[in-house]
Amino acid sequence: MPVTICGKLKEIYGAEIDPGDIGRVARICFESLALKYRFVLEILLEATGKKINKIHIIGGGGKNSILNQYTANAAGYPVISGVYEATAIGNLMMQAFGCGEVSDIREIREIIRNTHALRQFDAQDTALWDKKYHRFKNSLGL
Repeated sequence: MPVTICGKLKEIYGAEIDPGDIGRVARICFESLALKYRFVLEILLEATGKKINKIHIIGGGGKNSILNQYTANAAGYPVISGVYEATAIGNLMMQAFGCGEVSDIREIREIIRNTHALRQFDAQDTALWDKKYHRFKNSLGL
């Protein structure tokens, strides 16, 4: 996979990246994911007409601090992570609701907030990430 990634980078950007430099290749992958998240987020916000003030990343992907920070940087919004077993917890909370143990979504959210350590990643270097994003969009022909 690193050889394929580096080949695409050479083809699109003319960049000579050593496929053996795993750290650099990983960083490129994480930055690309974060920039794609911003791209899709912009489409969703435009399509729905909604506004947001933060991004929640749940599930196992939320454990990746580098990707969370890059996502905050690229998107320009704080990223909140920490509910790593979101599917299981959501299922448990819905069962608790069905059994009458919790009364509504507000209570469910409060329980989750009080039982899971959340981390916040604030956007940094947004001017640099805006440049990366415009280069990313240009590579898509947009």
